[in-house]
Amino acid sequence: MRPRIAITGIGVVSAFGAGRETFWRSVSRGASGTRGITEFDASSYPCRVAASVPPLAGEPEPLEGEGIASVSRADPKRYSRAALFGVRAAREAWNDAGLRFGEPRAGVIIGSGGGGIDVGERQYEEFFTHGGRQVTPYAIAVGICGMVSSEISIALGLRGISHVLSTGCTSSTDAIGYARLLLMLDEYDVLLSGGTDGCVLPGMIFGFSRMRAVSTHYNDRPAEASRPFDRGRDGFVLGEGAWMMTLEREDRARARGARIYACVRATRPPATPTTASRWTPTAPRSCAASAAPWTRPAVPPRRSATSTITARPRS
Repeated sequence: MRPRIAITGIGVVSAFGAGRETFWRSVSRGASGTRGITEFDASSYPCRVAASVPPLAGEPEPLEGEGIASVSRADPKRYSRAALFGVRAAREAWNDAGLRFGEPRAGVIIGSGGGGIDVGERQYEEFFTHGGRQVTPYAIAVGICGMVSSEISIALGLRGISHVLSTGCTSSTDAIGYARLLLMLDEYDVLLSGGTDGCVLPGMIFGFSRMRAVSTHYNDRPAEASRPFDRGRDGFVLGEGAWMMTLEREDRARARGARIYACVRATRPPATPTTASRWTPTAPRSCAASAAPWTRPAVPPRRSATSTITARPRS
């Protein structure tokens, strides 16, 4: 029987701020993370609401075995927004799981749709409007997707795998599936997985507005803009933040007395983009993609009290 992969730590940066408890308190009382955009002038844009991350308060808690120099690296000026959110969430998840700085046989596999797109947007504006005189020499290094996992690996003192999957809306789910497979193969003892994006930016809001993909009818009522499956829905709300989880084999987690939130029983990348299903009322490919994880050998299609994480079709 295949080993089960447990989730033993959770870290969050959301539109409510840093911390999973902050997130949980907010959603438990029905608060909305959607509000009017104030980070830049969006008055001329059709969409003027988003679920953006506010300035992060406080300092991350030190990890067991970590030196002062490592903690001081968590400086917002060093990171893209995606990396900053990812590092904060990763450190919380690592602490929550009771893991040490520099944990052996550990690595990072995360998803990010845009990576350091905020850095690229600012630096391209400087290049095209002012000739590039103020472009930082670190623009490319900080702006690429791969730097996000690198910063997390550095923040946790890890020397194992450090990969970013960028597959659009399923980036994080695909990363979790990738991490699960490596753990099942005993390539690593523990992996940090999840996703991060910092994409509430002028170019992104304008681009999605041009696509007519985002909500534009609730600019005066931001808290009501995100309404999936509602007759009054007129588009999605662009959000940002990070969710990180520590994954390890269930037997290892139990042996060290770790708390287990849930187990990842099956994952599978989507079989088709949304557009292939959009024009087919029965969406056969999407149904096949959802059923596929349970048809694999040694994964019985039965109900279980254990949480199941499966990929959804790309949106």
